[in-house]
Amino acid sequence: MKRYWAVILLLLLGLLGCQQEAPVTIPAGPTVTPPPLILRLGITSSAAPFADLITAESWPHEAAARVQFIPGNTATLYDDLAQGNLDGIFVHRVPPEFDGYFTPVAVDGLVILVPPDSPVTELTMAQVRALFSGQISNWSVLTGADMPVQPLSRARGSGNREIFQQRVMVELPVTINAPVPATYELLLSELAATPGGISYGMMGAVGANRPVTIAGIAATTATVTQQRYPLTVPLYFVSLAE
Repeated sequence: MKRYWAVILLLLLGLLGCQQEAPVTIPAGPTVTPPPLILRLGITSSAAPFADLITAESWPHEAAARVQFIPGNTATLYDDLAQGNLDGIFVHRVPPEFDGYFTPVAVDGLVILVPPDSPVTELTMAQVRALFSGQISNWSVLTGADMPVQPLSRARGSGNREIFQQRVMVELPVTINAPVPATYELLLSELAATPGGISYGMMGAVGANRPVTIAGIAATTATVTQQRYPLTVPLYFVSLAE
């Protein structure tokens, strides 16, 4: 997925160019090299693989700043940005009331996930809604296998949850019987171990789970980049000022 994130890396390099500190001049004595500026960037947990691209090998050694990524829940990231704890954030959703700076830097794909051993390979949007709302409670309706459907959802404040509700569920609520793991990482591990499980996330971070094809189109770098995949989602860089 490296090509998938390349445009974000270019953006970050541009940001660092704008934030380099002027060298400190010491009147006398040995030259003192100032410590590097730490650029604190929040990143939504479902986009965390991007942070892996910023390594000691790929980051310019002469850069006057270093990047520290802080993964977290979208709502928490916005709070930390407002309080000055973060210099910028990477998120999949910008609230309508936000009046700071934001720009799309990449495209991502909201994917419907099933455990690795699930026989399910393709679903329609209507079937996804029925599975998450509880209208379909047994996989036998779709696959013939007698197994209860177990949806897993995201916590409140998750950008993925809001996008899923708006783009997929629309006016239908997710069943109250859906467990809500505390973190995205826990959701992925619990889903992988749940027979009959189904959940959602972003295509760059699925753990051991498998995305299903939606409406006949798989989530791939090509279909998302071309925005042919029906659940293509922008990834935004957000800050308080440009």
